[in-house]
Amino acid sequence: MLMLLRFKIHELAQQQGIKTAAELAREAKIGQATAYSLWNNDRHDANYSTLLAIGRVLGVKPDELVEVIDGLS
Repeated sequence: MLMLLRFKIHELAQQQGIKTAAELAREAKIGQATAYSLWNNDRHDANYSTLLAIGRVLGVKPDELVEVIDGLS
């Protein structure tokens, strides 16, 4: 089964006062390219360690950063 994910990072970050992907990258200590692609939903997967780092900054669990949008068997 293939699961496609939508990242809710942009919305959650803005709720915490983080205005840009670059700011998120600095705060979470992740690469800027990774932060931009997750911020803009340009990818449909992410390493758990990346989601954990972002979740810590945003005060949420990693599973709260994603939404399953499609499941294909």
